[in-house]
Amino acid sequence: MAGVTRLNLKQTDFFPSEVDIVHYLRSKPHYKISRSDIVRAFGLQPSRIGELKELLKSMRKKNIISKVTGNFYKHTPHADNQIVMVKLLEKISENLFNGQLLETTHSEIYFKIPIYMNKKKKNYRTNDIVSVKLKETSKKGYYGKVVDDTKIFQEMIGVLETDENSVRVLPINKKQRWTYQVVVNNDLQYKAGDLVKFKLIDKNSSNYKRHHVEIIKVLCESLHDIKDMSIIALEEHHIPYHFSEKVIDEANKISEITYDNKSSRVDLTHLPFITIDPVDAKDHDDAVFAYPVEETKGCIVYVAIADVAAYVTSGSDIDKTAQKRGNSVYLPDRVVPMLPEKLSNNLCSLKQGQKRPVLVVKMEFDEQGNKLSHVFNRAVIECRANYSYEDIYKCVNDKPSLVTDNHVKDIINPLIASYDILKIAHQRRQPLNLDLPEYQILLDELRRPIDVIRKERVFTHKLIEEFMIWANVCAAETLEKAEISFLYRTHEVPPRDKISSLREVLKNMNISFKQRTMVTSEMFNLLLYKSQGTGLEEIISKMVLRCQCQAVYSAKNQGHFGLNLQHYAHFTSPIRRYADLIVHRALIK
Repeated sequence: MAGVTRLNLKQTDFFPSEVDIVHYLRSKPHYKISRSDIVRAFGLQPSRIGELKELLKSMRKKNIISKVTGNFYKHTPHADNQIVMVKLLEKISENLFNGQLLETTHSEIYFKIPIYMNKKKKNYRTNDIVSVKLKETSKKGYYGKVVDDTKIFQEMIGVLETDENSVRVLPINKKQRWTYQVVVNNDLQYKAGDLVKFKLIDKNSSNYKRHHVEIIKVLCESLHDIKDMSIIALEEHHIPYHFSEKVIDEANKISEITYDNKSSRVDLTHLPFITIDPVDAKDHDDAVFAYPVEETKGCIVYVAIADVAAYVTSGSDIDKTAQKRGNSVYLPDRVVPMLPEKLSNNLCSLKQGQKRPVLVVKMEFDEQGNKLSHVFNRAVIECRANYSYEDIYKCVNDKPSLVTDNHVKDIINPLIASYDILKIAHQRRQPLNLDLPEYQILLDELRRPIDVIRKERVFTHKLIEEFMIWANVCAAETLEKAEISFLYRTHEVPPRDKISSLREVLKNMNISFKQRTMVTSEMFNLLLYKSQGTGLEEIISKMVLRCQCQAVYSAKNQGHFGLNLQHYAHFTSPIRRYADLIVHRALIK
């Protein structure tokens, strides 16, 4: 038929979705499109023509397309039920964005309309482009619902393929089912097998298997080692892994803080603080010192946290970058830090033998582990040692370790004695006792994965965890008392429907799980305790985990169900979590 582009495509197993059909019809608004035209446009095999008939029939019933004289198809002209491409703008809530319509001629549709996301998919981001079905409201306005889980990013990554006549790029994301034709030469040097970032430049191409693209940059030359796999993960999730020159220059100009007799900081360099971290840790943002008090049978616990706010001023380029990143990101072969390395691994890191500025909380506990009092100070400390969890565990169990004998007597033993007191309150409080295994990917010297091992969790993990939890509680209580706004770390009570579903599954496993009037962490702990020795411990632990709500940051205090605490904030990791830096600044006020 004259005027309709004939796509000379090789027949494949590809079958178009409703969205694909709509996009094709909308690209040909002035032509009459028959079913045969659609078959040829998508290179469909004869065996799939029956499926196409059913799809077109279904789309007509939904009023997405309509038939015109002569058995030709066109896209329904009015906006209601129209499928369009939308760019997501600001996020309003977990499953709601404002969106900007792309490629539409409907003047009655506002620049921004609410877009409701697929609740099962929670990885949508600002600037994603998604397929949306428009719905008209009673007030003649419009909203949209995502109809296709496939997101079309303005920028994507893929692997280059070449032949004598063309350069193509195959997306890494398997949901992007097209092979894209590279048509813009921007003087970049690239070759077959390169991992590249590219962007669409011709969304209206009639050939739906050869959209035209431009290469933005070459990410790496091959996919032979884990380093490149990490790049894929970082790029696909839009995680920035390079600092700008402006941020690096700003970091390089920061000088180490010096201390003299006139310093306003409390001098705690006489106290034997130590850090206890994973064996491969490069940054040390928390240090501890504790000892039992003979008179009260209780203990004193100090938790010192790197004073990142002393180096990262609000509104600086480093601060803006850290806020945008939000957190450090940990991958098998690398850490993508929130702060430049000079800060994260040096000036803000509580290194052995180095004076460092800290925000320290001193806590007093009675013999039952109840907190009696606490006080915060900006201070300076000098760590006696940087130990690993395994170092402390080995020395306590009389195994060779790096811990010196005098440190065992003067630092480690008092630390453990203090933890024993805090354990009494921990057991009484009954936080959710989910002890799920943690796994580590082992790499060889070329950073290729060679094994996955289960990481051993020893008592020193729990010791540090308990000290940090109490420091976080103190931060929340202090800011509440001062009536200063801050971010809580909240974890809501599991919803009843999830608990009912868990009970039904357990019933089929002949395991009793009674419903109580009030949902508590203790009822879950009883279930976990009963599962021990049955061979079902890990399965039931995962089922209990799936029952839980996701912990979130909130300006409203909703308590922390998992820890069974009413007041909780994140304070102890300002090097790698921006939320903690916000709490630090609030405490300093």
